[in-house]
Amino acid sequence: MVDPLEFLLPIVESQQMTIGNDEAIRWPPEVLNTLVDLGILVDAEDAGVIRCPECGDHWEELIARDGPGDSTRFFISCPEVLRVDVTQEQRRQWRPNLSGLVRLLAESLNLSGKSQELVPERLWRLGRMNWNGDSRDVLFVRGLQWPDGEQPRSQIVRQRKPVLISSTYAMPDEFWRTPPPQLVLRRIAWLADRLEIDVEEVAACLLYSSKKAVGSTTLSLSEEELKLTIRRQIKAENKSELTDDIFVSAYLQEGSLRAAAKFLSKQTNSEVTKDSVKRAVDRQGGISALANESDSDSIVRGVASQHRDRQGKKLATGKPTK
Repeated sequence: MVDPLEFLLPIVESQQMTIGNDEAIRWPPEVLNTLVDLGILVDAEDAGVIRCPECGDHWEELIARDGPGDSTRFFISCPEVLRVDVTQEQRRQWRPNLSGLVRLLAESLNLSGKSQELVPERLWRLGRMNWNGDSRDVLFVRGLQWPDGEQPRSQIVRQRKPVLISSTYAMPDEFWRTPPPQLVLRRIAWLADRLEIDVEEVAACLLYSSKKAVGSTTLSLSEEELKLTIRRQIKAENKSELTDDIFVSAYLQEGSLRAAAKFLSKQTNSEVTKDSVKRAVDRQGGISALANESDSDSIVRGVASQHRDRQGKKLATGKPTK
């Protein structure tokens, strides 16, 4: 099934933040319908410049002329057919409804407190969550890679132990004085009849960030050392099966179940699934044991998603810490 977020999030991250109807109607029908029904894709201002609907080879500014009665007709010039009439549907544009997306995201994460826009159309505080006994601000940001990315960054670092969610990418550590945990929305969420969150990916990111911050010895194994260990183990066992320690080390190194599975698949030249990594982590006591915190279940509650068979779970925060 096609995930509508794959079509929406690149538009969210674009500076123009609009899409022409000629492109939207080429999406799978269920994508446009889902985004519109959920209220996270809405009509934008009609286009003043469009791609020629006849040849598609050039963009032209619309020319308006008075029509019958009080109506106005629009057309563009085309080198091939000279004049091309433009319909209202061809002028139509779409844009993400950012406030609607923020609302769905805050609801899906089950955060405490109210959402607040910190930088217009760039940065929002979604609410607060608990992690290892601390209350942390959860933020959603767009445009950190833009030339004025310093503006939202300066607000992010002022928040209480921020956990940052971006749409399609995470910024490198060099961008920050102290890097916050960074979640990428396209990796932790999907759309069905609502926005669903993969809580295992959220917890993996937070665990990885906290381990890295304290210089955990678990993370002291370099990527090259881990690759060498994998090669030695495969050679010794004469098969592609790996021990739980390797799965867990890859999980902690990559900071994500999916990323760990991808890494191990590449190293072993065989398919390693996210579920295989998760089962190994569970056999080691699960995320709670890896985090080594008695209250780590404040981030993960075993509430399976009933909307899609993807092992997604709701994020529960328990009682906020004051």
